[in-house]
Amino acid sequence: MTPTIDTPVVPLADPGYYLWCACYEIPFRPTDPVAFADTEGVRSFYLAYHDQAERVVRIDKLWLVWAEKEPRMVALPIAREPGSTIYFAVTVDSAGGTAQVGQQLEYVETEELDEFFAGEVLPSAVECKVRWFRRELALTDTFAYWPNGRLRSWLQSGPDRETVEEYYDADGNKITEQTVML
Repeated sequence: MTPTIDTPVVPLADPGYYLWCACYEIPFRPTDPVAFADTEGVRSFYLAYHDQAERVVRIDKLWLVWAEKEPRMVALPIAREPGSTIYFAVTVDSAGGTAQVGQQLEYVETEELDEFFAGEVLPSAVECKVRWFRRELALTDTFAYWPNGRLRSWLQSGPDRETVEEYYDADGNKITEQTVML
């Protein structure tokens, strides 16, 4: 059995956001870099971490999923532009433990949140139809490199896929693949 990666991976402090990924290339190459604010209205995007040599060491695909099937109606305290999008925090009702629509947020304030409400202002300008969203991890791919810069290993994981690790020799040739139990 080939051992899993034993060298620590130290990504840069701040990952980058990307709208697309060239996933047909190994290691993956994220494309279309954007600021988090530019992911507004996008149902999925990528978060990529790079090492000091600017190689991708980890890439996560994030997507927004509905936390509940039916939208909710929210009365707005002041009139807003019909058709505009509004975001709200999720608060938990202490009595029943159910999620409630909390304070209004700007989209950029959702960056560190795993869940939030988002909706469109209705023609009345004082009502909004919102949906409860969760930002979930769809997949993670982790890459390690040989000192010569060639790919050493590729760990593929995610909540709905089998975890697989591939190993490459110092010339970049695939030498083995195994399913990993995490």
